[in-house]
Amino acid sequence: MHRVPQEPDAGSTLPVLDVPRMRGRFGRVEVNPDGLRAVPVYTADGLSVRLVKR
Repeated sequence: MHRVPQEPDAGSTLPVLDVPRMRGRFGRVEVNPDGLRAVPVYTADGLSVRLVKR
């Protein structure tokens, strides 16, 4: 898991997993900041989340 040093803004895309091979999906991805939700962005080699306003 990657740590983000400051609170990111809506529209940011943050890396979560960087793996040689990604199979499957997560049932739910949550973030703590009020007013934001995480949209998973799956690739062949990992997972990022894009933060969007609720």
